[in-house]
Amino acid sequence: MTQAWLIENPAAGQDDWAEQIAAARSTLEDAGWQITLRQTAKAGDATDFAREAVAAKSDVVVVAGGDGTVNEALQGLAGQRTTALAVLPGGTVNVWATELGASKDDADIAQRIVRGHRHTVDLGQVNDRYFLMMASVGFDAAANAVVSGSGPLARLKRLAGPVAYGIAALLTAVRFRGRHATLYIDGTPFRRQLLMLVIGNTRLYGGIAEITPQARADDGLLDVCILGGRGPIDLVQRAWSVARRRQAADEKIDYRRARTIIFNPKEPLPLQVDGEDIGTTPATFQVVPGALDVIVLSDTPPAFLGAKED
Repeated sequence: MTQAWLIENPAAGQDDWAEQIAAARSTLEDAGWQITLRQTAKAGDATDFAREAVAAKSDVVVVAGGDGTVNEALQGLAGQRTTALAVLPGGTVNVWATELGASKDDADIAQRIVRGHRHTVDLGQVNDRYFLMMASVGFDAAANAVVSGSGPLARLKRLAGPVAYGIAALLTAVRFRGRHATLYIDGTPFRRQLLMLVIGNTRLYGGIAEITPQARADDGLLDVCILGGRGPIDLVQRAWSVARRRQAADEKIDYRRARTIIFNPKEPLPLQVDGEDIGTTPATFQVVPGALDVIVLSDTPPAFLGAKED
């Protein structure tokens, strides 16, 4: 019998979220899974519950919530291979679920998890925080901090996430300017006027754009995309290049693959991981190979992963 902890964020999802969780739990139990339910009430609960699940030698932690809840749980799961991570998407964007080929509108997501299989993936780490998908510094992190720090935008994020981020991006673009900075990629210095630095463990950014299109979650590397420039016009040009997947043709975009990236600009810059504001630089990013088992769906797009496992 599969022992599983279901960590639910009750604030996630739509009006019928409680019904969705009840249906998913019923599906898992009908498949022979023994479920221990925990509901988060405050920041850090998902981390504590995940650690408890590992200590109890649970086979799987199923996180029911958005990418923020997934990232919280990740902090309690990273570095061990006993307890795998599965996700029932219910957040604003759900990038990890999208990478797996799922969405919060999938009525059969619990059944797809039951039919899935374990696969070992890498994690990224920035300072003492793990990330599953990506971390970034600069313009987008500044816009993300605007959403987190504004009551009205935080509420709008709950109702219509992309709209909230769009407003924050416009407000941030008016005043944000690229900074001259040096970063070290596997020890090699790169000096750039930097608008954004994106460190990807997976391909998707925000569930839509592929800023790091060559990233694979199990290749032992992080993908590094440096978007250079000074102001709003440069931002639009970089965004247009990314939208057309023409990073290589844009002379102000640098793309590298690395194990360690060190970034310590003279002036602190905003920093975020998996869509969550975590403060400012300095930052050391590194890959943690084979750090976690995840439940991959039977129809997960093959480009998501590089290696195949039984």
